[in-house]
Amino acid sequence: MRGAVGCELIDDGWRPIWVVCGMAVSERKCRFADVQYPSYDDVMREPDIRTDGWCLENGEAYHRAAPETFCIPERLSREALQPGDLVKLIFRISIDDPDEPEAVERMWVLVRERIKGGGYLGILDNDPYAVAENDEFWSGIELPFWPHHIIDIQQRDENTLSLACEEPKRRWL
Repeated sequence: MRGAVGCELIDDGWRPIWVVCGMAVSERKCRFADVQYPSYDDVMREPDIRTDGWCLENGEAYHRAAPETFCIPERLSREALQPGDLVKLIFRISIDDPDEPEAVERMWVLVRERIKGGGYLGILDNDPYAVAENDEFWSGIELPFWPHHIIDIQQRDENTLSLACEEPKRRWL
């Protein structure tokens, strides 16, 4: 179901978030629509390379290892993302190569919504170079991430805000 872009959630004490196209993060009501949405709170998990075939690298760790050459946005910026913003994340991907069983790629993710615990749900906006096209890990899938994963940010515009309203090819659960 689609709702109003930018309607504020009625909150139970933690920082208010914004709903894009009716996609809420827990069973709360949008002020402009009397609709309840499914909760992600109890089932959200980080991607795992053994389970999912890929995982996210810690961008803060890369920055600590090389602060002069590996710059990342300030923590406050990484914690204040809005639907439609684009973020760059580092993905570790399992591949079928006995010499190098994992590839590392930097890819853009479109922010869809904020999740409890300070994370986000987004949509992969790139096609991975290291793997062939598939339904499990390709552009358009939904994935969770947290501020420590983010290595770059591009501010939203009308186009990316519209794209954040689109249904993902595959939901994260």
